[in-house]
Amino acid sequence: MKRLLPILFTLALAACGSKEAKQIEQSEETTAQIEAALMAGRSDARRIVNMEFRDSMEFHDAILHANARRSEYTIANRQRCRQAYDSAFMSTIRIVRPDLATALQQPDR
Repeated sequence: MKRLLPILFTLALAACGSKEAKQIEQSEETTAQIEAALMAGRSDARRIVNMEFRDSMEFHDAILHANARRSEYTIANRQRCRQAYDSAFMSTIRIVRPDLATALQQPDR
């Protein structure tokens, strides 16, 4: 019994450690994930700035698509990825179409 107790204690610690490691791994964004979010933000922004909208519904549809991608980061609790996406998205639009960036940053009336 004395030999079994240290083995059980070691196994319990190992199980706790692996659970904590998995939680940390799932909650932390890697550099590759953040880079992918930056690329997605730029890509979505380029798609929007290169489109010619026939009406406001087409514009809102394009913005909804971008918001859906942004929501994926929020739902996955990847805040740094969401921030990277937002930054790349708005920076790209601000550089290419400042008028559109101004319209997007104004609160709805």
